[in-house]
Amino acid sequence: MDYSELSTLFKKKKVLIWTCNTCARLCNRLGGLESCEKLAKRLFQDGVEVVDTVAVSASCIESNVIGKRNIIKYNEPDVVLSITCSIGSKIVEKIFNKKTTNPITTYGWGYIADNGEPVLVTLEKDIPISQITERSSPFV
Repeated sequence: MDYSELSTLFKKKKVLIWTCNTCARLCNRLGGLESCEKLAKRLFQDGVEVVDTVAVSASCIESNVIGKRNIIKYNEPDVVLSITCSIGSKIVEKIFNKKTTNPITTYGWGYIADNGEPVLVTLEKDIPISQITERSSPFV
């Protein structure tokens, strides 16, 4: 999903932006607090009410999401924009019990190589993400 789709989708809604500050940040800075704060600023400038931007170390760990949900204070959002992998997004949707939109395609399991590049692991061979997509962050 690109930025224009996001900004149109969230018009007249209160949005909480949720992200991981590890995997999502390490995948070409797609996520992470810094990228999501830039996204929040841009959405706000385009008339979207962003109620908060929150980062946890890993949204795929349910206790991380529960812990952050229990301590953050914000206006109740209409929707959560989850800048995480698909697993993290599902957990966020479960814990917040809110419509959650995840504009990211999760290609599968991977790791960060020694040179800092995300690498997709397949049954046949490891593929650098740069061979799959040229996009870093479609949102900012």
